[in-house]
Amino acid sequence: MLQVTVTGQEEMRRVADRMRRADRQLDRDLTAGIRRAVRPLGGEIKRAVPVYMPSGYAPVLAGSIRATTSVRRVRNAGVSVKVYALGKVEHRDVASLDRGTLAHPLWGNRKHWYRQRVKSGVVTDQFQRMRDPILDEMERVVESHVERIAHG
Repeated sequence: MLQVTVTGQEEMRRVADRMRRADRQLDRDLTAGIRRAVRPLGGEIKRAVPVYMPSGYAPVLAGSIRATTSVRRVRNAGVSVKVYALGKVEHRDVASLDRGTLAHPLWGNRKHWYRQRVKSGVVTDQFQRMRDPILDEMERVVESHVERIAHG
């Protein structure tokens, strides 16, 4: 536990100023740490695609997967990661693929589509696997700030 004794108005101003600067820097460092920890997610999903998708579709999907990270620090603070895959005309339905449903047209007839069951979890399994490293990185950033505040 960190204990600080402050006496006098001038010392109180100095400590308050230090805490404000540390708070802003913690926000920046946490955002950078979260982005750094989440960055490999897109690559992990791409590497996992062949395990979850049919061999003919796996290279197509893996080549089109993208992941973006949004970190909000002000109102409704939180982190969101958007995983999507670009198609020729529109985005591929990554949510359905993650739930285990692949929709594809009859070969040569794009008016007739079939639903095929595939292994579910192509995205969520990778998120679950990376959850602990992401949390560890956030904890490391916070601990380094506490250490800096405690020791000057």
